[in-house]
Amino acid sequence: MLVSLSQFAELKKLELSVGGIAWFPDLTIPDSFVIPIMLGLTNLAIVEVQTMMRKGDRTRLQRYATNFFRGFSIFMIPVAACVPSCLTLYWLTSSAYGLAQNLTVMSPRVRRLFGIPSTSSTHPHPYAHLAQQLRSRFRL
Repeated sequence: MLVSLSQFAELKKLELSVGGIAWFPDLTIPDSFVIPIMLGLTNLAIVEVQTMMRKGDRTRLQRYATNFFRGFSIFMIPVAACVPSCLTLYWLTSSAYGLAQNLTVMSPRVRRLFGIPSTSSTHPHPYAHLAQQLRSRFRL
């Protein structure tokens, strides 16, 4: 924050400094542990769900892109640990919504409801396919 703040900026800073919950009561200071790790895991889950739902063999470029986004998800953890909690909380909320949206749009019923056409890469039973992929990945 700048040294000479307007009254509006002072009010916003005060709101953020007392607006947190649980272990992060002050949203203006970084959260060093929980929220950044949750952010990294959520972003990694998005990448993995998209990878597991892909049909056919992946090209070299797709493998490189997937590995890049896996690494970027992990790289975001220390970055998120250095910025104010309000920003990390926003990123986490946005990523969680994105994951929920990806899982919802996989449903054939939702796709029909919103008129989203099926493609050659659409699975007829996406959740069963995802569960089978998870079982095979984790050898359950």
